Amino acid sequence: MQIIRLLILLFWISNRVFALDGELKEYTIHNNVMGSDFYVTITHSDSDKADKVLSNSMTIAKNIEKQISSWIDSSETSQINLNAGIQPVKVSIELFQLIKRSLYLSKISNGLFDITYASLDNYWYFNKKMDHFPTAEEVKHAQELIDYKKVIINDNDTTVFLTDDGMRIGFGAIGKGYAANKMKEYLVTQNVFGGIVNAGGDISAWGKNQLNQYWTIAIANPENKNETLAYLEIKNESIVTSGNYERFIMHEGEKYSHIINPITGYPAKGIQSVTVLCPDAELGDALATAVFIMSANEGIKFIDGLKNVEAIIVDDSNQIFTTEKINLIHEE
Repeated sequence: MQIIRLLILLFWISNRVFALDGELKEYTIHNNVMGSDFYVTITHSDSDKADKVLSNSMTIAKNIEKQISSWIDSSETSQINLNAGIQPVKVSIELFQLIKRSLYLSKISNGLFDITYASLDNYWYFNKKMDHFPTAEEVKHAQELIDYKKVIINDNDTTVFLTDDGMRIGFGAIGKGYAANKMKEYLVTQNVFGGIVNAGGDISAWGKNQLNQYWTIAIANPENKNETLAYLEIKNESIVTSGNYERFIMHEGEKYSHIINPITGYPAKGIQSVTVLCPDAELGDALATAVFIMSANEGIKFIDGLKNVEAIIVDDSNQIFTTEKINLIHEE
């Protein structure tokens, strides 16, 4: 295990130069989806085709939001939640498979990643001011409804059933990674030479930029975001970060991050950020959440037990732990 003494904040960068007509150029689209900023940059030789596929990729993300968001009453996810304890709900094969993968990830993380955490959404929220800090009794009541083993799925008719009244599922810890995967899959089918999807910080890259170089992730000091300390070169991989510095609340002088420990019902403590590098943004999204709830040493051990997955963990003392194969390129 390497220990690197620096703070990190991930943002994606790409080199831009003027190119002659017919040569590869970079084209970018931005939109707000799932309450987050989504950016897509691709390399293409045709501006009209680039604009079209970029627009289509963002439509894919918006359609996914309509399907999986527990905040949209008409979504399939909302229908599952409304029928908790009542009856199974038939869903699309896409959502069914996402739930099935989520349950598997819940199992291998011993429930530290759990899509039934959403019962706590009524008490913890970080996109607006919290007028009421939840009581211990309220947290305990909601936490008792968290149990991925009580999500019953039926492969024969693609139905999903939450066994207990009041249970809720949500995809806040995997949905953006899922969207990043789907956007990338579409763009690859459109013969896009290379690109990078940034779905609210869940990044998936493939191919090369217009300079025929692999995409680069910059590691910056959060105390001075303009100061770059090191880089990660991404070769057809995904990189996902969960951190306590973007969405949090302060209560009586104490910081509470948006990442909830489903075992306790309270925001996780002890870690500032977790960055996961792996082939799949959806997987990286879920793993980053699970590891954030562990201690740094536990998180490194957990990731070391997985194939083709690497991680960088920053603890509360600003010490960074990494798995062995992380290759940081330091600025000279």
